[in-house]
Amino acid sequence: MKKRNVQYERCLIVYIDILGFKQKIDTQSANHISRCIRVIAEAVEPHRFKSTFPRLPRENFINFSDLCVLWFPLEDRKKLPPVGWLNSQILKLVHAQSWLLFDEELLIRGGVTIGPLAKSYGQIFGPGLIRAYELESQQAKYPRILVDECVLEEFHRNPRLCVSDPDTDAGYMREMLQKDADGKLFVDYLRIAGDELDDPAAYPGYMVKLRDFIDRRLIEFADIPTVREKYEWLRDYHAETLRKLRRTSRA
Repeated sequence: MKKRNVQYERCLIVYIDILGFKQKIDTQSANHISRCIRVIAEAVEPHRFKSTFPRLPRENFINFSDLCVLWFPLEDRKKLPPVGWLNSQILKLVHAQSWLLFDEELLIRGGVTIGPLAKSYGQIFGPGLIRAYELESQQAKYPRILVDECVLEEFHRNPRLCVSDPDTDAGYMREMLQKDADGKLFVDYLRIAGDELDDPAAYPGYMVKLRDFIDRRLIEFADIPTVREKYEWLRDYHAETLRKLRRTSRA
């Protein structure tokens, strides 16, 4: 039998996890859990937004229980990413995260990085995957998707990904991110979602609905500090987003 020559590829890696999945398992029906997993898997291609993206090849997507991993080779000469592609992946996460929260009341957290990854016999592994896992499981903590600085640096490493030039394209990406109090960059999905909706007039209603959801969860988990702190973070992020939008509208 001929041995396979498995090698690592430099990939953009997105590692996403459903927050509160254990609590759902403990309290919800199998049918409800099945639906949650399905909508998470479908969230990479949500509707209702101005920007649309090509369908993600199934060979670059794996989900298991409440976990989803997406990866995209950056240097494979047979399938090079198109110009503008890197920023579109961050925008896609804006769509997924806001859609899941507004419509499904599902919170996700995750990590986005660039690093070596390989797929063999249906399994994925590599230093890049470990880094993405660490971002999600050890650093994200709240309902946010962290983005490694190396993702921004990729425009300078691979300028063929740029629509304009490395500094300009990296600037566009930074506009979709926010630096949190702990210094970590995360996808600023609540702010960007308002501009991406097909019907921007629906955005205030979504934000009111979201505040009601947060208030309900703060009461529900009042005696579970490790869970409540995630909703306290979301409450503060929601409030700060509204403050920024009001300042922008007055400018």
